Amino acid sequence: MSSILNKALRAPDENRNESRTTTLEDAEYSESFTILLGTQVQTMYNLRLVVLTHGMEDVFRSFAPAPIQPKRTNTPMVVDAAQEIAYRAQTASALYTNDLCGAVVLLTPGDFAKYGREKTANRVLFERCKKSTEFHFEDLETQIKKIKSRVPKDENGNPIVYEGDFFITKHSNLPLIHVIFHLVVEEDSLKSELTNRSSLMNGYRTILKTAHMYSVNSIAVPLPLISETPEIISKSSNKTSVSMAENSFYRRVDVVLKGTKGMLMELARVSKHAGDSSGVEKYTKTIHFVVPENFLGNWGVIVGSEKVASVFGVIKEKVSEVFRTS
Repeated sequence: MSSILNKALRAPDENRNESRTTTLEDAEYSESFTILLGTQVQTMYNLRLVVLTHGMEDVFRSFAPAPIQPKRTNTPMVVDAAQEIAYRAQTASALYTNDLCGAVVLLTPGDFAKYGREKTANRVLFERCKKSTEFHFEDLETQIKKIKSRVPKDENGNPIVYEGDFFITKHSNLPLIHVIFHLVVEEDSLKSELTNRSSLMNGYRTILKTAHMYSVNSIAVPLPLISETPEIISKSSNKTSVSMAENSFYRRVDVVLKGTKGMLMELARVSKHAGDSSGVEKYTKTIHFVVPENFLGNWGVIVGSEKVASVFGVIKEKVSEVFRTS
């Protein structure tokens, strides 16, 4: 399943802004690391770092069948039906197995009340779910409606959620994804430094633990856990401001990576499955760290092909350093 998810993530997205196309097959924007964690029974983790133009939105777009259509024409779009059928068959075959795939998406407390409506957070996810019928589970809107009914309300009837809270939706009509973890992050979370003890990191670690418990062996995570482009940090030509913004970005990446490693080490101590003759657990687990390219410019990092490659290189070194890969 992980190998098929990798292939889907590498598929070019013809619907991107033509002024900047992300090529995931280019090693500068995609790098994989393999690590072993555990003592008696070791767990193999494949850590994949990718830069996508629109971050997690492109993850869901990548799973859509590639349109066959000449650029700059009004020719009706033709869908690759064979690819779509293959993806759905693979999703269905793994739906009730111990090898599931998932993704983490982010929303703010203010998004929750109107979540699922027009112009909602994670709009691409909702649009993708509506492209086909959900036969195994309730549709996404119904699942969210039931979740909202169980959430505490304030005196005005508005749902109360906090940073670090998350809820789960189940899917059979999303090619190659079975579970979505919806994680709440505060709108002004950039006003303070992210720490390993923050509620957001607590929620993120709980997601990793939940994924481990329920055999979600491949998961895509937005790095560095920011819901939308923040307005409190804007583009600036001032070198000092840009440098401070970059440092803040890298510190946040560092906290997420170290929090991930800490939780993986804890989970590796309690293996769910017996190892093979080499003492390695049966299922390889994959984490896709997805960095949104269009987010970098609004953080304060000057975007350009060379700059994006530089940022990617720094993050790649951080992954290698934190996980001590060889």
